[in-house]
Amino acid sequence: MLTADTIVLIVGIACLLFGALFGFSRGLRWFTSGVFGIIISIIVTYFLIGVVLKWGFVQDLINKLLTALQGSDSWICKVLLSIHVEIIAVALVIFTVAQILRMILVSVIAKIMEAPNNVMRTINSVLGVVFFLAFALIILLIVFQVAAWTNGTDGTFYQSLVGSKLGLDAIFRDNPLNSIIESFRSDVGV
Repeated sequence: MLTADTIVLIVGIACLLFGALFGFSRGLRWFTSGVFGIIISIIVTYFLIGVVLKWGFVQDLINKLLTALQGSDSWICKVLLSIHVEIIAVALVIFTVAQILRMILVSVIAKIMEAPNNVMRTINSVLGVVFFLAFALIILLIVFQVAAWTNGTDGTFYQSLVGSKLGLDAIFRDNPLNSIIESFRSDVGV
C-alpha cells in the first residue's frame, strides 16, 4: 500500500467519524458560512444574472436608471455608465437575495435534521458521513488538478500514485475536473 493510499484512508476514516459525530446539519452550517457561503452566493449570482437581466421589469428599471444617468453631464455619471453600474446593481441585488435565501434554507434544513428523535438523528449522521466524504473527495480532486497543472499527468506526483490499491492513479489521470476545465478552454479557444 502506498503512502498516498494510507493518507486517503486516514482522511476517509476521519470523515466517517466527523460526519457521524457532527452530522449533516453542522457540516452544512460550517460549509455554507463564512468564505464558502460567499463563494456559493457568488456562483449562484453568476448563473442567475443572465436570466434576471432578461426579465421585463428588470429591463424597465435598468432603462430608467440609464436614462437618468445619461441625462446628467457630471463626471460621476459618466464613470457609472462606463462601468455598467446597472449590471453591478442587479448583481448586488441577486447576491443579497442569494445570501438571505442561503441562510434561511440552511437554517430550515438544520432545524429539520436536528429534530429530537432517533430517526432524524440517524438520518443526520448518515447524511453527515456522506457530506464529509463528498467534501473530502472534492478536495482530493482539486489537489490532483493542481498537481496535474504543476507536474503534468506524467510527472513525479503521478508516478508516486502508480500502483495505488485505491486507484488513485486512475482518479488522477481521469480527474473529472480536468474535463470541465478543458471544456472551458475549448469554449474560450485557449
